[in-house]
Amino acid sequence: MTIIGTNMHRQLLDGYKHAQTALEQARTGLTAIESHRGELDERRSAALLDLAEHYLPDLSRDSIEASWIEVRGKVSRILLRRDENR
Repeated sequence: MTIIGTNMHRQLLDGYKHAQTALEQARTGLTAIESHRGELDERRSAALLDLAEHYLPDLSRDSIEASWIEVRGKVSRILLRRDENR
């Protein structure tokens, strides 16, 4: 069975349109996911700040240096924010 050139062209254009639609849907979904992730990051940071203010009122540079290396950066940022709020 032979496919006529115009039919092949139409099939290629339809496939291209379908791929473009799928790409736009994926981009829209990715944008929504990134926005939601940003909101979750902000909520997490706020929760860490609240916990630090409640449980670590005497937080100091010395206590940060003595903490685990994995959390030093986050705890340092919490200390800076606490100092800025004061």
